[in-house]
Amino acid sequence: DWQSNRHAESTAPKSPYFSEATTQPGTGNLVVWNTLAPRVGVVYDLLGDSKTLLKASYNRYVWQMWVDKGVQASAAGDRQARHTWNDLNGDRLFSPNELGVLLSASDPSKNPVRIDTNLKPIITDEISAGGTRELAANFSVSGTFHYRKDKNLTWRVNPNVTAVDYTKVVGRDPGPDGALGTSDDGGVIDFYNIAVEKRGLSPNLITTWNGFDQEFLGVEITLYRRFANNWQFVGSYTGGVQRENYAPGTLTQIGGSGLQTPQDVDKKNGTRIAESKPRIVKLMGSYALPRGFILSAFYQNLSGDNFTREVNSASAGVGTLNQGNIVALANERSRDSYDSLNVLDFRVAYEVKLGQARSMQLVLDIFNTLNINTVTSQVLTSGSRYGQVVSFVPPRIVRCGTRFSF
Repeated sequence: DWQSNRHAESTAPKSPYFSEATTQPGTGNLVVWNTLAPRVGVVYDLLGDSKTLLKASYNRYVWQMWVDKGVQASAAGDRQARHTWNDLNGDRLFSPNELGVLLSASDPSKNPVRIDTNLKPIITDEISAGGTRELAANFSVSGTFHYRKDKNLTWRVNPNVTAVDYTKVVGRDPGPDGALGTSDDGGVIDFYNIAVEKRGLSPNLITTWNGFDQEFLGVEITLYRRFANNWQFVGSYTGGVQRENYAPGTLTQIGGSGLQTPQDVDKKNGTRIAESKPRIVKLMGSYALPRGFILSAFYQNLSGDNFTREVNSASAGVGTLNQGNIVALANERSRDSYDSLNVLDFRVAYEVKLGQARSMQLVLDIFNTLNINTVTSQVLTSGSRYGQVVSFVPPRIVRCGTRFSF
Protein backbone atom coordinates (compact mmCIF):
# COMPACT_ATOMS: atom_id res chain seq x y z
CA ASP A 1 0.00 0.00 0.00
CA TRP A 2 1.38 3.44 -0.95
CA GLN A 3 0.12 6.70 0.58
CA SER A 4 1.46 10.26 0.52
CA ASN A 5 0.60 13.75 1.73
CA ARG A 6 1.56 17.00 -0.02
CA HIS A 7 0.65 20.71 -0.19
CA ALA A 8 -1.21 22.34 -3.04
CA GLU A 9 -0.78 26.10 -3.26
CA SER A 10 -3.32 27.84 -1.02
CA THR A 11 -3.85 31.20 0.69
CA ALA A 12 -5.30 32.09 4.07
CA PRO A 13 -6.91 35.55 3.82
CA LYS A 14 -6.42 38.24 6.39
CA SER A 15 -9.14 38.84 8.97
CA PRO A 16 -9.91 41.21 11.86
CA TYR A 17 -7.79 38.95 14.09
CA PHE A 18 -4.98 38.05 11.64
CA SER A 19 -3.83 41.12 9.76
CA GLU A 20 -1.80 39.39 7.08
CA ALA A 21 -2.76 36.98 4.32
CA THR A 22 -0.51 33.91 4.12
CA THR A 23 0.27 31.76 1.09
CA GLN A 24 1.49 28.18 1.19
CA PRO A 25 3.31 27.25 -2.04
CA GLY A 26 2.84 23.81 -3.54
CA THR A 27 5.24 21.09 -2.41
CA GLY A 28 6.30 17.58 -3.21
CA ASN A 29 5.42 14.68 -0.95
CA LEU A 30 5.71 15.57 2.74
CA VAL A 31 5.15 12.02 3.96
CA VAL A 32 5.26 8.76 2.04
CA TRP A 33 4.16 5.43 3.48
CA ASN A 34 4.95 2.14 1.78
CA THR A 35 3.24 -0.50 3.85
CA LEU A 36 2.39 -4.19 3.84
CA ALA A 37 -0.87 -5.32 5.43
CA PRO A 38 -0.99 -9.14 5.56
CA ARG A 39 -4.21 -10.97 6.39
CA VAL A 40 -4.50 -14.69 6.87
CA GLY A 41 -7.18 -17.02 8.23
CA VAL A 42 -7.65 -20.74 8.72
CA VAL A 43 -10.70 -22.94 9.37
CA TYR A 44 -10.41 -26.54 10.64
CA ASP A 45 -13.20 -29.14 10.70
CA LEU A 46 -12.51 -30.68 14.11
CA LEU A 47 -14.70 -33.82 13.89
CA GLY A 48 -14.90 -34.18 10.15
CA ASP A 49 -18.69 -33.76 10.09
CA SER A 50 -18.75 -30.04 9.17
CA LYS A 51 -20.58 -29.29 12.42
CA THR A 52 -17.68 -28.26 14.66
CA LEU A 53 -15.32 -25.70 13.15
CA LEU A 54 -12.28 -24.05 14.69
CA LYS A 55 -11.29 -20.67 13.24
CA ALA A 56 -8.32 -18.36 13.64
CA SER A 57 -7.15 -15.26 11.79
CA TYR A 58 -4.56 -12.52 11.85
CA ASN A 59 -5.20 -9.17 10.13
CA ARG A 60 -3.19 -5.99 9.83
CA TYR A 61 -4.90 -2.73 8.85
CA VAL A 62 -3.02 0.44 7.92
CA TRP A 63 -4.97 3.59 8.70
CA GLN A 64 -5.69 5.94 5.85
CA MET A 65 -3.45 9.00 5.68
CA TRP A 66 -5.97 11.82 5.96
CA VAL A 67 -5.27 15.31 4.63
CA ASP A 68 -5.35 16.75 8.17
CA LYS A 69 -1.60 16.32 8.60
CA GLY A 70 -0.88 18.41 5.53
CA VAL A 71 -3.47 20.98 6.58
CA GLN A 72 -1.88 21.34 10.02
CA ALA A 73 1.58 21.76 8.49
CA SER A 74 0.46 24.32 5.92
CA ALA A 75 1.47 27.96 6.43
CA ALA A 76 -2.04 28.77 5.19
CA GLY A 77 -3.63 26.28 7.56
CA ASP A 78 -5.99 26.97 10.45
CA ARG A 79 -4.92 29.87 12.67
CA GLN A 80 -6.17 30.27 16.20
CA ALA A 81 -5.46 32.72 19.01
CA ARG A 82 -6.89 32.57 22.52
CA HIS A 83 -7.12 35.78 24.54
CA THR A 84 -8.75 37.02 27.68
CA TRP A 85 -11.84 39.09 26.88
CA ASN A 86 -12.23 42.63 28.15
CA ASP A 87 -15.91 43.47 27.76
CA LEU A 88 -15.28 47.23 27.61
CA ASN A 89 -18.86 48.33 27.06
CA GLY A 90 -20.49 45.59 29.16
CA ASP A 91 -22.82 44.44 26.37
CA ARG A 92 -21.58 40.81 26.57
CA LEU A 93 -21.01 40.88 22.80
CA PHE A 94 -17.45 40.46 21.58
CA SER A 95 -15.77 42.96 19.25
CA PRO A 96 -12.13 42.90 18.01
CA ASN A 97 -11.07 45.90 20.14
CA GLU A 98 -11.89 43.90 23.30
CA LEU A 99 -9.06 41.39 22.92
CA GLY A 100 -7.10 41.03 26.14
CA VAL A 101 -3.90 39.19 27.02
CA LEU A 102 -2.79 36.44 24.61
CA LEU A 103 -3.12 33.09 26.36
CA SER A 104 -2.19 30.73 23.55
CA ALA A 105 -1.74 30.81 19.80
CA SER A 106 -1.60 28.41 16.89
CA ASP A 107 -0.45 30.20 13.76
CA PRO A 108 1.58 28.02 11.37
CA SER A 109 2.55 31.09 9.34
CA LYS A 110 4.56 32.42 12.33
CA ASN A 111 5.27 29.19 14.20
CA PRO A 112 5.67 26.69 11.34
CA VAL A 113 4.36 23.18 11.89
CA ARG A 114 6.44 20.39 10.45
CA ILE A 115 5.84 16.70 9.95
CA ASP A 116 8.43 14.32 11.36
CA THR A 117 10.27 12.74 8.42
CA ASN A 118 10.20 9.48 10.36
CA LEU A 119 6.44 9.59 10.99
CA LYS A 120 5.24 5.99 11.13
CA PRO A 121 1.99 4.73 9.62
CA ILE A 122 -0.73 4.04 12.19
CA ILE A 123 -1.38 0.31 12.33
CA THR A 124 -4.05 -1.94 13.81
CA ASP A 125 -3.13 -5.58 14.43
CA GLU A 126 -6.01 -7.96 15.11
CA ILE A 127 -5.96 -11.60 16.22
CA SER A 128 -9.15 -13.69 16.43
CA ALA A 129 -9.61 -17.31 17.47
CA GLY A 130 -12.72 -19.32 18.21
CA GLY A 131 -15.11 -21.99 17.10
CA THR A 132 -18.60 -22.70 15.77
CA ARG A 133 -20.83 -25.66 16.62
CA GLU A 134 -24.07 -26.69 14.93
CA LEU A 135 -26.41 -27.65 17.77
CA ALA A 136 -29.40 -28.66 15.67
CA ALA A 137 -30.76 -28.14 12.20
CA ASN A 138 -30.49 -24.42 11.31
CA PHE A 139 -29.18 -23.56 14.79
CA SER A 140 -25.56 -22.87 15.80
CA VAL A 141 -23.47 -21.27 18.51
CA SER A 142 -20.09 -19.62 18.16
CA GLY A 143 -17.49 -18.12 20.46
CA THR A 144 -14.61 -15.90 19.40
CA PHE A 145 -11.73 -14.33 21.28
CA HIS A 146 -10.58 -10.95 19.90
CA TYR A 147 -7.36 -9.04 20.50
CA ARG A 148 -6.72 -5.75 18.73
CA LYS A 149 -3.94 -3.17 19.14
CA ASP A 150 -3.63 0.32 17.61
CA LYS A 151 -0.03 1.53 17.54
CA ASN A 152 2.12 4.30 16.05
CA LEU A 153 -0.62 6.81 16.92
CA THR A 154 0.14 10.40 15.98
CA TRP A 155 0.27 13.46 18.20
CA ARG A 156 1.41 17.08 17.95
CA VAL A 157 3.93 18.51 20.42
CA ASN A 158 6.35 21.39 20.78
CA PRO A 159 9.91 20.18 21.53
CA ASN A 160 10.76 23.66 22.86
CA VAL A 161 8.33 23.32 25.77
CA THR A 162 9.54 20.98 28.52
CA ALA A 163 8.70 20.16 32.12
CA VAL A 164 10.92 22.96 33.45
CA ASP A 165 8.62 25.50 31.74
CA TYR A 166 5.78 24.60 34.12
CA THR A 167 5.29 25.50 37.75
CA LYS A 168 2.98 23.43 39.93
CA VAL A 169 0.19 25.39 41.63
CA VAL A 170 -1.88 23.61 44.26
CA GLY A 171 -5.62 24.22 44.36
CA ARG A 172 -8.53 22.58 46.12
CA ASP A 173 -11.46 20.65 44.73
CA PRO A 174 -14.57 22.82 45.31
CA GLY A 175 -16.85 19.82 44.83
CA PRO A 176 -19.70 19.56 42.30
CA ASP A 177 -21.12 22.97 43.30
CA GLY A 178 -17.92 24.73 42.20
CA ALA A 179 -17.78 26.83 45.40
CA LEU A 180 -15.00 26.54 47.96
CA GLY A 181 -15.90 26.41 51.63
CA THR A 182 -19.01 24.21 51.26
CA SER A 183 -19.69 20.70 52.50
CA ASP A 184 -18.90 18.97 49.21
CA ASP A 185 -15.31 20.25 48.97
CA GLY A 186 -12.72 17.63 48.12
CA GLY A 187 -8.97 17.29 48.37
CA VAL A 188 -6.11 19.11 46.69
CA ILE A 189 -5.73 19.34 42.92
CA ASP A 190 -2.48 20.16 41.14
CA PHE A 191 -2.45 22.62 38.24
CA TYR A 192 0.56 23.46 36.08
CA ASN A 193 1.22 27.06 35.10
CA ILE A 194 3.27 27.55 31.95
CA ALA A 195 5.99 30.22 31.85
CA VAL A 196 4.80 33.50 30.34
CA GLU A 197 7.42 33.43 27.59
CA LYS A 198 6.30 29.95 26.47
CA ARG A 199 2.52 30.34 26.44
CA GLY A 200 2.43 31.47 22.80
CA LEU A 201 4.33 28.40 21.58
CA SER A 202 1.79 26.07 20.06
CA PRO A 203 2.56 22.41 19.27
CA ASN A 204 4.57 22.51 16.05
CA LEU A 205 5.76 18.95 15.41
CA ILE A 206 3.53 16.16 14.11
CA THR A 207 5.22 12.95 15.15
CA THR A 208 4.63 9.39 16.29
CA TRP A 209 3.62 8.98 19.93
CA ASN A 210 6.20 6.37 20.92
CA GLY A 211 5.41 4.30 23.97
CA PHE A 212 1.63 4.75 23.65
CA ASP A 213 -0.95 2.39 22.19
CA GLN A 214 -4.59 1.38 22.54
CA GLU A 215 -5.75 -2.20 22.79
CA PHE A 216 -8.96 -4.21 22.98
CA LEU A 217 -9.30 -7.60 24.62
CA GLY A 218 -12.65 -9.35 24.54
CA VAL A 219 -14.88 -12.27 23.70
CA GLU A 220 -17.98 -12.58 21.54
CA ILE A 221 -20.64 -15.32 21.87
CA THR A 222 -23.32 -15.64 19.18
CA LEU A 223 -26.43 -17.77 18.83
CA TYR A 224 -27.67 -18.03 15.25
CA ARG A 225 -30.88 -19.52 13.92
CA ARG A 226 -31.11 -19.50 10.12
CA PHE A 227 -34.37 -18.56 8.45
CA ALA A 228 -36.63 -21.63 8.41
CA ASN A 229 -40.28 -22.24 9.18
CA ASN A 230 -40.94 -18.51 8.75
CA TRP A 231 -38.57 -17.21 11.44
CA GLN A 232 -34.94 -16.39 12.17
CA PHE A 233 -32.95 -15.13 15.17
CA VAL A 234 -29.49 -13.83 16.07
CA GLY A 235 -28.35 -13.10 19.60
CA SER A 236 -24.88 -11.96 20.62
CA TYR A 237 -22.91 -10.91 23.67
CA THR A 238 -19.62 -9.02 23.41
CA GLY A 239 -17.63 -8.35 26.54
CA GLY A 240 -14.21 -6.79 26.82
CA VAL A 241 -12.14 -3.78 27.66
CA GLN A 242 -10.53 -1.12 25.47
CA ARG A 243 -7.72 0.67 27.23
CA GLU A 244 -4.76 3.03 26.89
CA ASN A 245 -1.25 1.70 27.48
CA TYR A 246 1.87 3.70 28.30
CA ALA A 247 5.36 2.21 28.18
CA PRO A 248 7.35 2.28 31.46
CA GLY A 249 8.73 5.74 32.16
CA THR A 250 6.58 7.63 29.66
CA LEU A 251 4.20 8.91 32.33
CA THR A 252 7.02 10.87 33.96
CA GLN A 253 8.24 12.64 30.80
CA ILE A 254 7.00 15.73 28.99
CA GLY A 255 7.10 15.67 25.19
CA GLY A 256 8.96 13.09 23.13
CA SER A 257 7.34 9.81 24.11
CA GLY A 258 5.81 11.11 27.34
CA LEU A 259 2.93 13.46 28.09
CA GLN A 260 2.00 16.57 26.14
CA THR A 261 1.82 18.73 29.29
CA PRO A 262 2.22 18.02 33.03
CA GLN A 263 -1.54 18.51 33.34
CA ASP A 264 -1.86 15.02 31.85
CA VAL A 265 -0.53 13.43 35.05
CA ASP A 266 -4.02 12.02 35.66
CA LYS A 267 -3.46 9.55 32.83
CA LYS A 268 -2.94 6.01 34.07
CA ASN A 269 -1.62 2.96 32.31
CA GLY A 270 -4.46 0.57 31.48
CA THR A 271 -7.26 3.15 31.86
CA ARG A 272 -10.46 2.28 30.01
CA ILE A 273 -11.13 4.52 27.02
CA ALA A 274 -14.18 6.59 27.92
CA GLU A 275 -16.20 5.84 24.77
CA SER A 276 -15.52 2.09 24.80
CA LYS A 277 -18.30 -0.42 25.46
CA PRO A 278 -17.35 -3.20 27.93
CA ARG A 279 -20.71 -4.88 27.32
CA ILE A 280 -22.76 -5.10 24.14
CA VAL A 281 -25.83 -7.34 23.91
CA LYS A 282 -27.81 -7.60 20.67
CA LEU A 283 -30.98 -9.56 19.92
CA MET A 284 -32.42 -9.58 16.40
CA GLY A 285 -35.25 -11.61 14.96
CA SER A 286 -37.98 -11.67 12.35
CA TYR A 287 -41.13 -13.66 11.66
CA ALA A 288 -42.98 -14.01 8.39
CA LEU A 289 -46.75 -13.88 8.92
CA PRO A 290 -49.35 -15.03 6.39
CA ARG A 291 -50.43 -12.74 3.55
CA GLY A 292 -46.98 -11.12 3.14
CA PHE A 293 -46.59 -9.49 6.56
CA ILE A 294 -43.17 -9.56 8.26
CA LEU A 295 -42.51 -8.62 11.91
CA SER A 296 -38.97 -7.88 13.08
CA ALA A 297 -37.30 -6.44 16.17
CA PHE A 298 -33.82 -5.31 17.20
CA TYR A 299 -32.81 -4.89 20.86
CA GLN A 300 -29.51 -3.48 22.16
CA ASN A 301 -28.06 -3.25 25.65
CA LEU A 302 -24.92 -1.08 25.71
CA SER A 303 -22.66 -0.01 28.53
CA GLY A 304 -22.71 3.72 29.22
CA ASP A 305 -19.66 5.86 28.46
CA ASN A 306 -17.23 6.69 31.24
CA PHE A 307 -16.75 10.23 32.54
CA THR A 308 -14.93 12.19 35.22
CA ARG A 309 -15.90 15.43 36.96
CA GLU A 310 -13.68 18.38 36.06
CA VAL A 311 -12.53 21.45 37.99
CA ASN A 312 -11.20 24.66 36.47
CA SER A 313 -8.34 26.57 38.05
CA ALA A 314 -10.46 29.61 38.91
CA SER A 315 -12.97 27.65 40.99
CA ALA A 316 -10.10 25.73 42.65
CA GLY A 317 -8.81 28.99 44.13
CA VAL A 318 -5.65 29.43 42.04
CA GLY A 319 -7.15 31.87 39.54
CA THR A 320 -6.53 32.09 35.82
CA LEU A 321 -3.14 30.71 34.85
CA ASN A 322 -0.85 32.06 32.16
CA GLN A 323 -2.45 29.71 29.63
CA GLY A 324 -5.98 30.54 30.79
CA ASN A 325 -8.60 29.03 33.07
CA ILE A 326 -7.53 25.45 32.56
CA VAL A 327 -9.28 22.27 33.65
CA ALA A 328 -8.09 19.31 35.72
CA LEU A 329 -9.85 16.07 36.64
CA ALA A 330 -11.33 15.91 40.13
CA ASN A 331 -11.07 12.13 40.36
CA GLU A 332 -9.36 9.20 38.71
CA ARG A 333 -9.83 9.28 34.94
CA SER A 334 -12.96 7.45 33.71
CA ARG A 335 -14.07 6.63 37.26
CA ASP A 336 -17.82 7.12 36.72
CA SER A 337 -20.17 5.83 34.04
CA TYR A 338 -23.45 6.86 32.49
CA ASP A 339 -26.37 4.44 32.73
CA SER A 340 -26.58 1.55 30.29
CA LEU A 341 -28.73 1.96 27.18
CA ASN A 342 -31.62 -0.39 26.45
CA VAL A 343 -32.93 0.37 22.98
CA LEU A 344 -35.67 -1.56 21.16
CA ASP A 345 -36.54 -0.97 17.49
CA PHE A 346 -39.53 -2.60 15.79
CA ARG A 347 -40.63 -3.03 12.19
CA VAL A 348 -43.77 -4.21 10.40
CA ALA A 349 -43.50 -4.78 6.66
CA TYR A 350 -46.01 -5.84 4.02
CA GLU A 351 -44.87 -7.04 0.63
CA VAL A 352 -46.95 -6.89 -2.55
CA LYS A 353 -45.86 -8.78 -5.66
CA LEU A 354 -45.96 -6.77 -8.89
CA GLY A 355 -45.40 -9.53 -11.38
CA GLN A 356 -42.58 -12.07 -11.46
CA ALA A 357 -39.58 -9.76 -11.03
CA ARG A 358 -41.01 -6.79 -9.18
CA SER A 359 -42.39 -6.14 -5.72
CA MET A 360 -43.36 -3.30 -3.44
CA GLN A 361 -42.86 -3.29 0.32
CA LEU A 362 -44.72 -1.02 2.73
CA VAL A 363 -42.70 -0.47 5.93
CA LEU A 364 -43.57 0.89 9.36
CA ASP A 365 -40.50 1.45 11.61
CA ILE A 366 -40.65 2.37 15.29
CA PHE A 367 -37.27 3.47 16.62
CA ASN A 368 -36.75 3.57 20.40
CA THR A 369 -40.05 1.78 20.86
CA LEU A 370 -39.84 2.01 24.65
CA ASN A 371 -39.22 5.78 24.41
CA ILE A 372 -36.28 5.73 26.83
CA ASN A 373 -34.50 9.04 27.53
CA THR A 374 -31.25 7.79 29.07
CA VAL A 375 -28.65 10.54 29.48
CA THR A 376 -25.56 10.04 27.29
CA SER A 377 -23.60 13.20 28.24
CA GLN A 378 -23.81 16.07 30.71
CA VAL A 379 -21.87 19.13 31.85
CA LEU A 380 -18.86 17.78 33.72
CA THR A 381 -17.24 20.98 35.02
CA SER A 382 -17.94 21.79 38.68
CA GLY A 383 -20.25 24.74 39.10
CA SER A 384 -23.90 25.73 38.88
CA ARG A 385 -24.34 23.83 35.60
CA TYR A 386 -22.66 20.63 36.73
CA GLY A 387 -24.79 17.63 35.80
CA GLN A 388 -26.90 19.58 33.30
CA VAL A 389 -27.96 17.24 30.51
CA VAL A 390 -26.22 17.82 27.18
CA SER A 391 -27.53 14.86 25.21
CA PHE A 392 -29.80 11.86 25.67
CA VAL A 393 -31.30 9.06 23.61
CA PRO A 394 -33.62 10.64 21.01
CA PRO A 395 -37.35 10.11 21.59
CA ARG A 396 -39.48 7.49 19.86
CA ILE A 397 -39.60 7.99 16.11
CA VAL A 398 -42.18 6.43 13.80
CA ARG A 399 -41.32 6.22 10.11
CA CYS A 400 -43.43 5.03 7.19
CA GLY A 401 -41.85 4.14 3.89
CA THR A 402 -42.15 2.30 0.61
CA ARG A 403 -39.52 0.25 -1.16
CA PHE A 404 -39.63 -1.03 -4.73
CA SER A 405 -37.61 -4.01 -5.97
CA PHE A 406 -37.17 -4.68 -9.67
